[in-house]
Amino acid sequence: MLNTATVTKLQEMHLSAMAGAFQNQLKDPAFQGMSFEDRFGLIVDQEWSTRKSNHLKKLMKSAGFSVPGACMENIQYVLERNLSKEQLAALATNNYVRDKHNILLLGSTGGGKTYIGCALGVAAVREFFRVKYIFIYAPEEFKIPFVKENYNILTDAEAKKRMEMEDKSRREYYEYYTCRTWGGYEPHHLMIDSSLLGLEGTAQLIISVADKKFGL
Repeated sequence: MLNTATVTKLQEMHLSAMAGAFQNQLKDPAFQGMSFEDRFGLIVDQEWSTRKSNHLKKLMKSAGFSVPGACMENIQYVLERNLSKEQLAALATNNYVRDKHNILLLGSTGGGKTYIGCALGVAAVREFFRVKYIFIYAPEEFKIPFVKENYNILTDAEAKKRMEMEDKSRREYYEYYTCRTWGGYEPHHLMIDSSLLGLEGTAQLIISVADKKFGL
């Protein structure tokens, strides 16, 4: 009767993992020869492990990764991708997060930037950092001058054609691997029209929201 009451009290205190571990010890004769301290330590370990696991699952779900199965261990270091295994291994330690540094992923469409970004995010979540998705977009009239300047394109028509080609490729890649709609709000925590504040203003807005809203 006393054991039943103890299990009930543990469950009422939301210590269900401890309650389950205690019940298992009562049923298994192998535990009877152990000291109270050792048995209690195992019960506490079970509760601690369960809570850590649940916290990790919550962070993963909250992050809303477009490729939730991405991980640093599965990145393919094929020659044409020109990836540095040593550099990515260093980033996987999350020291750049602790040092408040940024990562900029550059490369052609379909080169795996989304996967690597998600893998870095998953690596951060594994150490219980919170991760948020922010989508930055802009109307065509704002993007055309930017494309002309950065891609050495002379006319608006050529810039528009380049944007349409790139967007089509990105959309197909994104929707194929994520089963989500390109440009949709899911799974983004914030969507910003960069034409309203400019690139620098948009960056400052993200920093402000990350600090005040997300506590990052």
